[in-house]
Amino acid sequence: MTDPAPPPDGPEVVFESFGVNIALKTDDESIWPALQTRIPPHAAPCPGEAPHFRFFVRRLDDGLYDVRNDIREGAPMEDMHPLSWVASNVEREFALAMVDSYVHNTVALHAPMHVFVQGAAVAQGDSAIVIAGKPLTGRTTLVEALVVRGLTYLSDEYAVVDEQGRVEPYRRPLPSGAGTDHEPDVPRPVAAIVVTGYRPGAHWQPARRSSGEGLLTLMAHVIGGQERPAQTMRALKGVIESGPVILETPRDEADTAAAALLAELEGARSS
Repeated sequence: MTDPAPPPDGPEVVFESFGVNIALKTDDESIWPALQTRIPPHAAPCPGEAPHFRFFVRRLDDGLYDVRNDIREGAPMEDMHPLSWVASNVEREFALAMVDSYVHNTVALHAPMHVFVQGAAVAQGDSAIVIAGKPLTGRTTLVEALVVRGLTYLSDEYAVVDEQGRVEPYRRPLPSGAGTDHEPDVPRPVAAIVVTGYRPGAHWQPARRSSGEGLLTLMAHVIGGQERPAQTMRALKGVIESGPVILETPRDEADTAAAALLAELEGARSS
């Protein structure tokens, strides 16, 4: 492995998240506190270790910023390499947003023992409910409504699945501030997969889906699944083998949908 490039001057933090070592670095002290808030949830500091990836935020003379992925898979990236550039000549908030997006996607794409499914997850007792959905489909509002009803917040961005098909938390702060009180972080088998998204005026009329349909749905939502087919299939088969109820329906308001979903799952358990 090529030795990392000599780091530019400025503060740096190296952390590990789901088996991926990432560094954040900047030459601008004023942006450093905000940059540190982009560290993923449940990450552990690993000072002195060589990062697999590094994102460097450089302040330009005009007050704008460049963002580079200057170490990638353990190797330094040349300045002119197209994959090394995340953003160029951008405002502060845009630079931070790009770091945020790239850091979380880097973990999702390269976690060696986990598969990241686009969606959300909550816990009900010892089991997890996975809400499969792309961004901007109302995942967060539905999660918040379920948390208000006593479920445990796990994630509103990814359902993180281990090799046995169990879901682990990936808690980013919810806009409402809910979900800060939670049970111990243990992997949970999946009791339900819900495929839903916000559609104004939609009626909650869930259709039951087969295990095969559920597997295909999860595969369509995996980050980087085509690059890691064996790992993806192993994890998702573990999800399906736990025998989850699989429901699909559009929804309207989150509060109404949350109540209807819980009633549906209670009925499924009783039948």
